[in-house]
Amino acid sequence: MTGPELAAFMRLNGAADLFPEYSAEEIDICRQDGKIPKLERWRRRLEDGTAGLDSLLNVSALCSFATDQKALDDRVRGLLG
Repeated sequence: MTGPELAAFMRLNGAADLFPEYSAEEIDICRQDGKIPKLERWRRRLEDGTAGLDSLLNVSALCSFATDQKALDDRVRGLLG
């Protein structure tokens, strides 16, 4: 079973909050909000079970890391050349 197949299986079998799907717009929101997601933006998904708090915190942290890493990479590139 592949990763996407496992995620789909979990969503179909009562664990949609474990590996939720995020739209491109939701990922952009995570990037904007930083490490701590704004609860009001996510209340509906948390309440209806299509996202879990743990997975939301994880995706927010990953987006924050990617943003910080890009800034660092850009700074190093600027210093090198």
